[in-house]
Amino acid sequence: MDLEHLPLESIGETELRGLIEAGVAEQVNIDYKQDRYGGREQDRKEFLKDATSFANTQGGHLIIGMTEKEGIPTRLSPLTGFDTHAELSRLESMLRDSAQPRLLGVQSRVIQVTGGSVILLRIPRSFNSPHRVGYQGWNKFFVRNSAGAHEASVDELRELFLLLTQVAERVRQFRSQRLELLQTGSAARRVDLRPGVVLHVVPLAAASRALTIDVGAAYDDCAPFVPIGGQHCHRYFNFDGMLTTTGDDESAQSVPAFCQVFRSGCVETARGYSGAASAQAGRLHVPRQEEMIVQHTRRIVSGLARLGVAPPFVVMPTLMGVKGLKPSWKHAEFDPPLPFERDTLVLPELLLQSSAFPDGWADAFKPVFDPIWQGAGVRRSPGFDGNGKWTGHS
Repeated sequence: MDLEHLPLESIGETELRGLIEAGVAEQVNIDYKQDRYGGREQDRKEFLKDATSFANTQGGHLIIGMTEKEGIPTRLSPLTGFDTHAELSRLESMLRDSAQPRLLGVQSRVIQVTGGSVILLRIPRSFNSPHRVGYQGWNKFFVRNSAGAHEASVDELRELFLLLTQVAERVRQFRSQRLELLQTGSAARRVDLRPGVVLHVVPLAAASRALTIDVGAAYDDCAPFVPIGGQHCHRYFNFDGMLTTTGDDESAQSVPAFCQVFRSGCVETARGYSGAASAQAGRLHVPRQEEMIVQHTRRIVSGLARLGVAPPFVVMPTLMGVKGLKPSWKHAEFDPPLPFERDTLVLPELLLQSSAFPDGWADAFKPVFDPIWQGAGVRRSPGFDGNGKWTGHS
């Protein structure tokens, strides 16, 4: 029984009892608590130690309302006699106030079970670690092993400080290697990217080599992984995971667009425009590319979240085969005076800390899109207003 790959909202009493039936022991990524954390200073410190130790190690689940014996769950111990939603809010507030830097991506819910409730917290591995507990004069770092949480040693702290640098380098290597394969026609499908757009979305958990998704679930729920700029697709399993393509011929090796969902949770989607009238006229419809990048980022991240993949996500768009072209736009203010000098525009990376999309989330694309237009002699992308708010190109 594994909770890691289940969407949090799908975990209920059946799944909790499954942990008991399977004898899933406490380990580095799961901890059982029979009772809620009390209100004493010692109890608050215990909760903060447990929560930050998950974030500083591999992430995991904290289940409050489960009795264990020598680490093996024996029965549900439903929480009763108090407002469990208020209790969950209290725990979340403690994390916000006392975990430094703040923990991101924590998911939680109250699960109704026979006789009461169980509180479940899903704490992802953090890539902004190490997180320190700063509470009532307590300034400590905690990590986990199979025996539970403990204060981090000097060597463990050194590894945590190096983690983010190592992960960032792996993300960049992945992008570079994939772009090279696309340029040489060695990807799962060939796309003529002269010109074209490529979008990579990489969960940082994948870059840490700590993630494997259920490609069967991605195949069954393939709508988020339709190729960029498309609405319909063909889908296949392949050695790397699951592939979707556009075009009339399902067996064609050369396609207008494709989307590859890797077993690691990384996603690559690309579309070519070699036959487009605008490209033949020396123009690239950059506003359309920006709209598609925003739209498909939201689709892909939402799809990965449904597969149980936790944030953060690195979003990396690239424009290829654009040398000599000018961006096209309908207003004179944005009529580019210069063609692109580079053939490949490797745009800045964007880090999404959440799989939720509140109003204004796309404003974060401004430093990603502005360099496209600046590369053609224009001050900024016309997709943003003077205050840096994403308005789109409608």
